[in-house]
Amino acid sequence: AEYISLKYSFPMWLTKMWLSEGYGEEFFAAMNEEPPVTVRLNTLLATSLGKDFEKSTATPYTYTYTGGGSVENTSCFKKGHIAVQDSASQIAVMALDVKEGMSVLDLCSAPGGKSAFIGQLLNNTGKLISCDIHEHKIELIKNNLSRLGVKNACVMQNDATVFNENFKDGFDRVLADVPCSGLGVLRRKPDIKWTKTQEDNNTLTKIQRSIIDNSALYVKRGGKLLYSTCTVNRDENEDNVKYFLEKHSDFNLVLQRQLLPDKDKTDGFFFAVFERT
Repeated sequence: AEYISLKYSFPMWLTKMWLSEGYGEEFFAAMNEEPPVTVRLNTLLATSLGKDFEKSTATPYTYTYTGGGSVENTSCFKKGHIAVQDSASQIAVMALDVKEGMSVLDLCSAPGGKSAFIGQLLNNTGKLISCDIHEHKIELIKNNLSRLGVKNACVMQNDATVFNENFKDGFDRVLADVPCSGLGVLRRKPDIKWTKTQEDNNTLTKIQRSIIDNSALYVKRGGKLLYSTCTVNRDENEDNVKYFLEKHSDFNLVLQRQLLPDKDKTDGFFFAVFERT
């Protein structure tokens, strides 16, 4: 642990936790690599991208930006033809199996990347409600959805940890991309490892479980719930899946996946799909 901590510059508590969960030296090394700029083709406004974008096999919509300068200065970005979004997030949204005409709830939407992808998969049909607890983030979500041509979304302020009677049994698909430690995106935000503590994780787990408990009540029978985090910690991921299944007997686990930078060449990202029976 001391060797890994010093060589790859990770705090000791985090190094010990990840080693105990089975992550090896390749994982720590990958967490220090510079990530590619991954974008999603927005088929609401475009059908193809130019020479500065290389097709990826992650999803039918995933590309890597290979041009110079900031991708936000490209005409593709300014026209809303692309959204900057790691392939892991795209894979997770695809797993929700959204189809045109469905009703979809995104409970923790800001800044709106996953909501925009859902709107794209809905092809501006059906109903999309995008929520966030923070009032100042509502405009951010609206601006992102507007730039990307999403027209079927209702953006509203809502506390996902508090049950909302208006949402009960109302949606074919529910996305709970919960607040998390963010330790899966250290390639992009390396300072996180020095600002987080084990105590922070314990607090987050309580919030995450209250959100997924409420989320379960919003799913129609036969509908699906996607739980996701941008972290790799067992207590925020697999342990929460086990907790959910033990408490909600009317749900079955359809799919569970942990994406890793060393094995999948993505951000560290976890998702689980549940179906209400």
